[in-house]
Amino acid sequence: ARLSMKLNNYANAYNSFRCCMDYWNDNALYWFDIGTFYCQNNQMNDAIISFQKSIYLKKDLAEAWLNMGYS
Repeated sequence: ARLSMKLNNYANAYNSFRCCMDYWNDNALYWFDIGTFYCQNNQMNDAIISFQKSIYLKKDLAEAWLNMGYS
């Protein structure tokens, strides 16, 4: 998913994130990456929800707090 995002292939990135959800649902960095994906696609409400989930799982993830503030 990250590689697809770097290559601006957002449809593939979205599909990759969806495929990983069952395995990484409880991982804060997974939700952070999804939030970043949504930010890059100007889906700010979805980004905020993803960053909130990331923060819920790992309260000291500074990047998630920062990006949520930008969203």
